[in-house]
Amino acid sequence: LVAQPNGYWRRARQPGMWQSKYTININIEMNYWPALVTHLAETHKPLFDLIDAAIPRGQEVAKICGCDNGGFVFHHNLDLWGDAALVDKGTPYMMWLMGGVWLSAHLMEHHRFEQDTTFLQDHVWPVLQKSAI
Repeated sequence: LVAQPNGYWRRARQPGMWQSKYTININIEMNYWPALVTHLAETHKPLFDLIDAAIPRGQEVAKICGCDNGGFVFHHNLDLWGDAALVDKGTPYMMWLMGGVWLSAHLMEHHRFEQDTTFLQDHVWPVLQKSAI
């Protein structure tokens, strides 16, 4: 599972207004910022798996938003199953089309640290292309 601070911030038993989703406009990224500089690059794998799982759902969301060219859109929350749709609470912040681009930056940073050209070619580049469409 992807690391997230929701458990810390939400101590009640019910999921709360975020429905235990991953907040991808900053919180999830903050959990992974130290991974590369501390030589724990392998801890990125759950985040990358979540991105891969969410892309097909994000492509459906992109179509709903009027983009039917193979690209994807993540709003500010994802769940464990890659649901990229708008959340049903928080109208001022729920419409954020940059989630996919924002998370794609982690893939590129991973490549910059690891210098893995196979990872760049097989994983990073296809995701970057779809996030930019």
